[in-house]
Amino acid sequence: MTISIRQKLLTGHARILQKPLLSLLSSPRLLRSSANLNATLLHAKARSARFEEVSSDPALVRVRAGDQTAQGAILYLHGGGFVLGGLRGYRALTATLAAKAGMPVYFLEYAKAPEHPYPTALNQAEDAFVRLAASYGAGSVSIMGDSAGGGLALALLHRLIAKQSALPHALALFSPLTNLAAELPSFQNNRRSDALLSPAFVRRGNAAYTAGSDAKNPEISPLFGHFEGAPKIQIQADRSEILYDQSVAMTAHLKAQDVAVELCETDGLFHCYQMYAGRAPEADHALEKAATFLAA
Repeated sequence: MTISIRQKLLTGHARILQKPLLSLLSSPRLLRSSANLNATLLHAKARSARFEEVSSDPALVRVRAGDQTAQGAILYLHGGGFVLGGLRGYRALTATLAAKAGMPVYFLEYAKAPEHPYPTALNQAEDAFVRLAASYGAGSVSIMGDSAGGGLALALLHRLIAKQSALPHALALFSPLTNLAAELPSFQNNRRSDALLSPAFVRRGNAAYTAGSDAKNPEISPLFGHFEGAPKIQIQADRSEILYDQSVAMTAHLKAQDVAVELCETDGLFHCYQMYAGRAPEADHALEKAATFLAA
Protein backbone atom coordinates (compact mmCIF):
# COMPACT_ATOMS: atom_id res chain seq x y z
CA MET A 1 0.00 0.00 0.00
CA THR A 2 1.08 3.58 -0.64
CA ILE A 3 1.62 5.52 2.57
CA SER A 4 1.10 9.28 2.64
CA ILE A 5 3.85 11.72 3.58
CA ARG A 6 1.84 12.83 6.62
CA GLN A 7 1.51 9.26 7.83
CA LYS A 8 5.24 8.68 7.36
CA LEU A 9 6.01 11.74 9.47
CA LEU A 10 3.65 10.58 12.22
CA THR A 11 5.20 7.11 12.11
CA GLY A 12 8.66 8.63 12.50
CA HIS A 13 7.49 10.66 15.49
CA ALA A 14 5.97 7.55 17.07
CA ARG A 15 9.17 5.55 16.59
CA ILE A 16 11.62 8.23 17.73
CA LEU A 17 9.71 9.75 20.66
CA GLN A 18 6.56 7.93 21.72
CA LYS A 19 7.80 4.34 21.66
CA PRO A 20 10.88 5.00 23.84
CA LEU A 21 8.79 6.94 26.36
CA LEU A 22 6.15 4.21 26.56
CA SER A 23 8.89 1.63 27.00
CA LEU A 24 10.93 3.47 29.62
CA LEU A 25 8.38 5.31 31.75
CA SER A 26 6.91 3.04 34.42
CA SER A 27 5.14 5.77 36.40
CA PRO A 28 1.45 6.05 35.40
CA ARG A 29 1.57 9.76 36.23
CA LEU A 30 4.47 10.41 33.86
CA LEU A 31 2.94 8.21 31.15
CA ARG A 32 -0.32 10.15 31.34
CA SER A 33 1.46 13.49 31.23
CA SER A 34 3.48 12.39 28.21
CA ALA A 35 0.35 11.17 26.39
CA ASN A 36 -1.48 14.44 27.14
CA LEU A 37 1.42 16.49 25.80
CA ASN A 38 1.55 14.41 22.62
CA ALA A 39 -2.19 14.83 22.13
CA THR A 40 -1.96 18.60 22.62
CA LEU A 41 0.90 19.00 20.14
CA LEU A 42 0.00 16.55 17.39
CA HIS A 43 -3.68 15.67 17.36
CA ALA A 44 -6.20 17.66 15.32
CA LYS A 45 -8.30 20.10 17.36
CA ALA A 46 -11.85 19.13 16.27
CA ARG A 47 -13.01 22.72 16.70
CA SER A 48 -16.37 22.20 15.00
CA ALA A 49 -17.40 19.33 17.29
CA ARG A 50 -19.49 19.67 20.43
CA PHE A 51 -18.37 17.87 23.59
CA GLU A 52 -21.13 17.66 26.18
CA GLU A 53 -21.22 16.28 29.69
CA VAL A 54 -23.79 13.56 30.36
CA SER A 55 -25.54 14.50 33.58
CA SER A 56 -26.56 10.91 34.38
CA ASP A 57 -22.97 9.61 34.14
CA PRO A 58 -19.99 11.92 34.81
CA ALA A 59 -17.65 9.41 33.12
CA LEU A 60 -19.44 9.82 29.77
CA VAL A 61 -18.88 12.62 27.27
CA ARG A 62 -21.25 12.98 24.30
CA VAL A 63 -19.54 14.01 21.07
CA ARG A 64 -21.57 15.54 18.25
CA ALA A 65 -20.24 16.69 14.87
CA GLY A 66 -21.72 17.25 11.45
CA ASP A 67 -25.28 16.31 10.59
CA GLN A 68 -26.67 13.85 13.12
CA THR A 69 -29.03 12.10 10.72
CA ALA A 70 -28.66 8.44 11.72
CA GLN A 71 -30.56 6.72 14.49
CA GLY A 72 -28.57 5.37 17.40
CA ALA A 73 -25.27 6.02 19.16
CA ILE A 74 -21.75 4.71 19.51
CA LEU A 75 -20.07 3.87 22.83
CA TYR A 76 -16.29 4.38 22.52
CA LEU A 77 -13.81 2.64 24.85
CA HIS A 78 -10.30 4.05 24.54
CA GLY A 79 -6.94 2.34 24.62
CA GLY A 80 -3.78 3.11 26.56
CA GLY A 81 -2.75 -0.19 28.11
CA PHE A 82 -5.42 0.25 30.81
CA VAL A 83 -3.19 2.86 32.51
CA LEU A 84 -3.46 5.99 30.36
CA GLY A 85 -5.65 7.65 27.75
CA GLY A 86 -8.51 10.10 27.81
CA LEU A 87 -10.61 12.41 25.70
CA ARG A 88 -7.73 14.82 25.04
CA GLY A 89 -6.15 12.20 22.78
CA TYR A 90 -9.44 11.15 21.17
CA ARG A 91 -11.18 14.43 20.38
CA ALA A 92 -10.34 14.27 16.66
CA LEU A 93 -11.11 10.55 16.39
CA THR A 94 -14.49 10.77 18.10
CA ALA A 95 -15.49 13.95 16.27
CA THR A 96 -14.56 12.47 12.90
CA LEU A 97 -16.40 9.28 13.75
CA ALA A 98 -19.52 11.17 14.87
CA ALA A 99 -19.54 13.15 11.62
CA LYS A 100 -18.99 10.13 9.39
CA ALA A 101 -21.50 7.92 11.23
CA GLY A 102 -24.09 10.68 11.56
CA MET A 103 -24.74 9.86 15.22
CA PRO A 104 -23.37 10.88 18.62
CA VAL A 105 -20.34 9.14 20.06
CA TYR A 106 -20.23 8.59 23.81
CA PHE A 107 -16.66 8.52 25.09
CA LEU A 108 -16.14 6.71 28.38
CA GLU A 109 -13.49 8.09 30.74
CA TYR A 110 -13.20 4.83 32.65
CA ALA A 111 -11.03 4.54 35.77
CA LYS A 112 -7.46 3.45 35.07
CA ALA A 113 -5.14 0.84 36.52
CA PRO A 114 -3.15 0.42 38.67
CA GLU A 115 -5.36 2.52 40.93
CA HIS A 116 -8.46 0.77 39.56
CA PRO A 117 -7.71 -2.74 38.22
CA TYR A 118 -10.18 -5.25 36.76
CA PRO A 119 -13.19 -5.23 36.94
CA THR A 120 -13.69 -1.48 37.47
CA ALA A 121 -13.40 -0.41 33.81
CA LEU A 122 -15.57 -3.30 32.63
CA ASN A 123 -18.25 -2.48 35.19
CA GLN A 124 -18.24 1.14 34.04
CA ALA A 125 -18.48 0.06 30.40
CA GLU A 126 -21.45 -2.16 31.19
CA ASP A 127 -23.18 0.65 33.08
CA ALA A 128 -22.61 3.01 30.16
CA PHE A 129 -23.99 0.54 27.62
CA VAL A 130 -27.07 -0.16 29.76
CA ARG A 131 -27.68 3.59 30.05
CA LEU A 132 -27.37 4.12 26.28
CA ALA A 133 -29.52 1.06 25.59
CA ALA A 134 -32.26 2.55 27.75
CA SER A 135 -32.13 5.79 25.75
CA TYR A 136 -31.62 4.50 22.21
CA GLY A 137 -32.48 0.80 22.35
CA ALA A 138 -29.69 -1.78 22.59
CA GLY A 139 -29.99 -2.68 18.91
CA SER A 140 -29.29 0.94 17.95
CA VAL A 141 -26.08 1.21 19.99
CA SER A 142 -22.72 0.10 18.60
CA ILE A 143 -19.51 -0.35 20.59
CA MET A 144 -16.06 0.69 19.44
CA GLY A 145 -12.65 0.51 21.02
CA ASP A 146 -8.94 0.49 20.30
CA SER A 147 -6.13 -1.60 21.80
CA ALA A 148 -6.95 -2.23 25.47
CA GLY A 149 -10.31 -0.53 24.85
CA GLY A 150 -10.97 -2.92 21.98
CA GLY A 151 -10.37 -5.84 24.30
CA LEU A 152 -12.63 -4.16 26.86
CA ALA A 153 -15.36 -3.89 24.21
CA LEU A 154 -15.12 -7.62 23.51
CA ALA A 155 -15.11 -8.40 27.23
CA LEU A 156 -18.27 -6.32 27.58
CA LEU A 157 -19.88 -8.22 24.72
CA HIS A 158 -18.94 -11.51 26.37
CA ARG A 159 -20.51 -10.38 29.65
CA LEU A 160 -23.72 -9.27 27.91
CA ILE A 161 -24.02 -12.63 26.13
CA ALA A 162 -23.34 -14.55 29.36
CA LYS A 163 -26.07 -12.57 31.11
CA GLN A 164 -28.44 -13.05 28.15
CA SER A 165 -28.79 -9.28 28.03
CA ALA A 166 -29.82 -7.23 24.99
CA LEU A 167 -26.88 -6.96 22.58
CA PRO A 168 -25.47 -4.01 20.62
CA HIS A 169 -25.94 -3.52 16.90
CA ALA A 170 -22.27 -4.09 16.02
CA LEU A 171 -18.67 -3.69 17.14
CA ALA A 172 -15.79 -1.99 15.32
CA LEU A 173 -12.36 -2.46 16.87
CA PHE A 174 -8.87 -1.13 16.19
CA SER A 175 -6.07 -3.58 17.07
CA PRO A 176 -7.83 -5.03 20.13
CA LEU A 177 -5.87 -6.55 23.00
CA THR A 178 -7.58 -9.92 23.29
CA ASN A 179 -5.19 -12.18 25.20
CA LEU A 180 -3.45 -11.02 28.37
CA ALA A 181 -2.47 -14.58 29.30
CA ALA A 182 0.03 -15.32 26.53
CA GLU A 183 2.36 -13.57 24.12
CA LEU A 184 1.55 -14.62 20.55
CA PRO A 185 4.36 -14.78 17.92
CA SER A 186 3.97 -11.23 16.57
CA PHE A 187 4.61 -9.92 20.08
CA GLN A 188 8.30 -10.70 19.62
CA ASN A 189 8.54 -10.96 15.83
CA ASN A 190 7.25 -7.40 15.35
CA ARG A 191 8.98 -5.72 18.27
CA ARG A 192 11.15 -3.73 15.83
CA SER A 193 8.63 -3.14 13.06
CA ASP A 194 5.97 -1.83 15.48
CA ALA A 195 6.60 1.92 15.51
CA LEU A 196 4.66 2.61 18.71
CA LEU A 197 4.22 -0.26 21.14
CA SER A 198 6.98 -2.04 23.03
CA PRO A 199 6.59 -5.39 24.82
CA ALA A 200 7.62 -3.71 28.09
CA PHE A 201 4.73 -1.23 27.99
CA VAL A 202 2.14 -3.90 27.19
CA ARG A 203 3.41 -6.22 29.93
CA ARG A 204 3.26 -3.47 32.56
CA GLY A 205 -0.24 -2.48 31.54
CA ASN A 206 -1.46 -6.08 31.57
CA ALA A 207 -0.02 -6.67 35.03
CA ALA A 208 -1.54 -3.46 36.38
CA TYR A 209 -4.98 -4.32 35.03
CA THR A 210 -5.11 -7.98 36.05
CA ALA A 211 -3.59 -7.29 39.49
CA GLY A 212 -3.40 -11.00 40.29
CA SER A 213 -6.69 -12.01 38.66
CA ASP A 214 -6.76 -14.98 36.29
CA ALA A 215 -5.68 -13.60 32.92
CA LYS A 216 -7.59 -16.38 31.15
CA ASN A 217 -10.86 -15.04 32.49
CA PRO A 218 -12.80 -14.08 29.30
CA GLU A 219 -13.71 -10.79 30.95
CA ILE A 220 -9.99 -10.01 30.88
CA SER A 221 -8.89 -11.99 27.80
CA PRO A 222 -11.87 -12.28 25.45
CA LEU A 223 -9.97 -14.73 23.25
CA PHE A 224 -11.09 -17.36 25.79
CA GLY A 225 -14.76 -16.33 25.65
CA HIS A 226 -17.98 -17.64 24.15
CA PHE A 227 -19.57 -15.39 21.51
CA GLU A 228 -22.30 -17.46 19.89
CA GLY A 229 -25.11 -15.13 18.86
CA ALA A 230 -22.88 -12.05 18.82
CA PRO A 231 -23.58 -9.19 16.40
CA LYS A 232 -21.32 -8.42 13.46
CA ILE A 233 -17.78 -7.30 14.23
CA GLN A 234 -15.11 -5.45 12.24
CA ILE A 235 -11.46 -5.60 13.34
CA GLN A 236 -8.80 -3.32 11.86
CA ALA A 237 -5.14 -4.23 12.41
CA ASP A 238 -1.72 -3.59 10.86
CA ARG A 239 0.62 -6.46 10.09
CA SER A 240 3.59 -4.61 11.61
CA GLU A 241 2.13 -4.45 15.14
CA ILE A 242 3.18 -6.57 18.08
CA LEU A 243 -0.53 -7.15 18.76
CA TYR A 244 -1.30 -8.20 15.17
CA ASP A 245 -1.64 -11.91 16.00
CA GLN A 246 -4.19 -11.05 18.69
CA SER A 247 -6.50 -9.68 16.01
CA VAL A 248 -5.89 -12.69 13.76
CA ALA A 249 -6.53 -15.15 16.59
CA MET A 250 -9.67 -13.31 17.72
CA THR A 251 -11.03 -13.27 14.18
CA ALA A 252 -10.53 -17.02 13.87
CA HIS A 253 -12.08 -17.59 17.31
CA LEU A 254 -15.17 -15.59 16.37
CA LYS A 255 -15.54 -17.27 12.99
CA ALA A 256 -15.38 -20.68 14.67
CA GLN A 257 -18.43 -19.60 16.70
CA ASP A 258 -20.34 -18.47 13.60
CA VAL A 259 -19.94 -14.75 14.31
CA ALA A 260 -19.95 -12.48 11.26
CA VAL A 261 -16.51 -10.90 11.55
CA GLU A 262 -14.22 -9.20 9.07
CA LEU A 263 -10.52 -8.48 9.53
CA CYS A 264 -9.26 -5.40 7.68
CA GLU A 265 -5.47 -5.46 7.42
CA THR A 266 -2.94 -2.80 6.49
CA ASP A 267 0.84 -2.78 6.08
CA GLY A 268 3.34 -0.27 7.43
CA LEU A 269 1.06 1.77 9.70
CA PHE A 270 1.57 1.94 13.44
CA HIS A 271 -0.64 0.77 16.30
CA CYS A 272 -3.94 2.69 16.43
CA TYR A 273 -2.95 5.16 13.71
CA GLN A 274 -6.69 5.92 13.59
CA MET A 275 -6.14 8.36 16.48
CA TYR A 276 -4.60 10.83 14.01
CA ALA A 277 -7.86 11.62 12.28
CA GLY A 278 -7.60 14.95 10.52
CA ARG A 279 -3.82 14.62 10.32
CA ALA A 280 -3.36 11.72 7.90
CA PRO A 281 -5.66 10.31 5.18
CA GLU A 282 -5.06 6.77 6.40
CA ALA A 283 -6.79 7.54 9.69
CA ASP A 284 -9.71 9.26 7.99
CA HIS A 285 -10.14 6.33 5.60
CA ALA A 286 -10.10 3.83 8.50
CA LEU A 287 -12.80 5.75 10.36
CA GLU A 288 -14.90 5.97 7.18
CA LYS A 289 -14.64 2.20 6.84
CA ALA A 290 -15.71 1.67 10.46
CA ALA A 291 -18.60 4.14 10.19
CA THR A 292 -19.85 2.51 6.99
CA PHE A 293 -19.70 -0.90 8.65
CA LEU A 294 -21.69 0.27 11.64
CA ALA A 295 -24.29 1.99 9.48
CA ALA A 296 -25.01 -1.12 7.39
